[in-house]
Amino acid sequence: MCVCVCPPSELFYTERAHLRTLKVMDGIFYQRLSRDGILPPEDIKHIFTNLEEIIQLHGDHTYAHTHTHTHTHTNCCPAGLREMSSNHQQQI
Repeated sequence: MCVCVCPPSELFYTERAHLRTLKVMDGIFYQRLSRDGILPPEDIKHIFTNLEEIIQLHGDHTYAHTHTHTHTHTNCCPAGLREMSSNHQQQI
């Protein structure tokens, strides 16, 4: 009997894409608006209230899922995750 506890690969893809979007918002918009003084600092703070914390949260979440993922079914996850899971199980 095979029990798979793998989230769908679309979930990993979506989370990584979301994290990339957040980093673009930080690099392209927040940093440039701050650096170039396009808007007053108070306005920038209101627009990007907790961008840094959100990036950290999603980064930690993505890291945790890709580095602590284990499963028993080799056909349900992307190859990279299967390899990480295999290496983890060998260490146990």
